Amino acid sequence: MALPVSAIGFEGPAECTIVASLSNEHVDSYVLSESSLFVYAYKIIIKNLWDNKIASISPPILKLAECLSLSVQSVRYTRGSFIFPGAQSYPHRSFSDEVAVLDSYFGKLGSGSKAFVMGSPDKQQKWHVYSACAGTVEATNPVYTLEMCMTGLDRKKASVFYKNESKLCNSDDQELWYKKHSPRIRYL
Repeated sequence: MALPVSAIGFEGPAECTIVASLSNEHVDSYVLSESSLFVYAYKIIIKNLWDNKIASISPPILKLAECLSLSVQSVRYTRGSFIFPGAQSYPHRSFSDEVAVLDSYFGKLGSGSKAFVMGSPDKQQKWHVYSACAGTVEATNPVYTLEMCMTGLDRKKASVFYKNESKLCNSDDQELWYKKHSPRIRYL
């Protein structure tokens, strides 16, 4: 049986498997073995959960964009501090290495790149942000993004975020939920 392939076909370089997918007129969405992928007509969003692969997935995405005569206008890469940084492959063991790799792909965009590490100096958890843009963007309707990293949660309280075999809903239930809620969900 052939495994499903995403709209941009990056499963090989990302070393992941498509677990589930849903589509509507706005987005193709994929639950991957270690992340999620959202493909829009005008942007791609990848949310990683564990083993980061940005260095290996950027080239095929950029090659596809070039084949489609598309140019990168804006790139954002954000992440929290890794709980196990040593378990990450290069360049994801250090943010400065990540920035160097990202700059090799996107650093020459019009306004260059910016990288920040945010957080309290006395806290281990930090938020890492990389941004590059082809030019200044005048936003008449600015978009705000909220990203949260939750660690150390109480297992019982966090259990609402997990499914077990007895609670799995069938694909028809998932499709109904998606159709009901997707018009209200604004994917960024």
